[in-house]
Amino acid sequence: MVNVLILVGSTNRRKSVKFAIVEILSMEWPLSLKALHYLLSKKYALNVSYQAVHKAIKQLTENQIVEKDNRYYLLNMAWISKVKDFGKETELAYSSDTNFYKNEFEVVASLLNRDKTP
Repeated sequence: MVNVLILVGSTNRRKSVKFAIVEILSMEWPLSLKALHYLLSKKYALNVSYQAVHKAIKQLTENQIVEKDNRYYLLNMAWISKVKDFGKETELAYSSDTNFYKNEFEVVASLLNRDKTP
């Protein structure tokens, strides 16, 4: 689920460019790097260089959030499924009657145990 969280709550400029790229590709696909740069500049009013867009799209591709088809980019369907599953699991967790503090304790305990294993 790390890929889902990459885009959440970021104030870093590059991550805001990444978020905008994902948002654009969720509405229009596939798009070339040139088209993405144009839309980021015009629609999102981001003063971002072509090289910065290239770097962001490369990182999104490496993280399997975006995939490249020839010279065009689109969202990775496996990542879309992960986001959907994450949303469903989160909604279920928030709508259930489980005790939050008990769950929090179990999560912390499992993380501590995981860190102790070599």
